Amino acid sequence: MAAKPICRKYVLQGVLSGHKGAVTSLKATEDGKILASGLWDLTKLAALEPPNGANNRRATSTLLWIRREDEPGEILVYGTQLGLVVFWRQNGQSLEFEEANLFQMPERREVTGLAFDTRANCLAVCQLDSVIQVHTLDNKMKPSTLKGSHREIIVFGYHDGRILTLSGATSDIESTRAVGAIIGADRLAL
Repeated sequence: MAAKPICRKYVLQGVLSGHKGAVTSLKATEDGKILASGLWDLTKLAALEPPNGANNRRATSTLLWIRREDEPGEILVYGTQLGLVVFWRQNGQSLEFEEANLFQMPERREVTGLAFDTRANCLAVCQLDSVIQVHTLDNKMKPSTLKGSHREIIVFGYHDGRILTLSGATSDIESTRAVGAIIGADRLAL
């Protein structure tokens, strides 16, 4: 398909067809080669085969690509409406993925945000109703709940435009600030 200008700044590069259900979250790898909503090879504009079990987890609510020094490929982490956090690991440099782990959050509510700190190997998971947990990950992507972290957690309110800074040690709200606008899809930072 020839690229057609759709406005002065953007050019249509192609169309990805075949997605089932609503698209509620999109996230590309840092190099722009793989897109997650399903899994797509953006260099060929083709769907990739998802790992087994991928289609029976209900809607994906948030996505995050992470890179770790001890991993040869990308890791896709996604949260679902059912409170599941799922890890798909790329097999080396191939475009094949395997499910490395999945875990059920204690509160079976929608996962609304994910953030990863590479230096500390910490994954923050936010759920509907503002439940936040911070985990360290082992080499099999198995989480251990982190207690008493000294790093701040910054939460961006999706519907109310507030920014909260939480104590990593106690989870208490240290400060609140209103920005006066609704904040987009990325709602959690470490």
